[in-house]
Amino acid sequence: MTGIARLAIEKPLYSWLLVVVLLFGGVWGLNNVGRLEDPKSPINRALIITTYEGASAVEVEQEVSE
Repeated sequence: MTGIARLAIEKPLYSWLLVVVLLFGGVWGLNNVGRLEDPKSPINRALIITTYEGASAVEVEQEVSE
């Protein structure tokens, strides 16, 4: 048997401690990782350019832009 396998069989407490440490490390990492799914955007204005042949600006605003 190799050294790592023998140690895991003879002293299983070390294996379980390693599993527990890795588990808590993974949970801690997931909770602290940065999330950029919905980044905050400082721009709160938008420009809409629409062509609507034969309509006035008011009609375009009421029918398309809203």
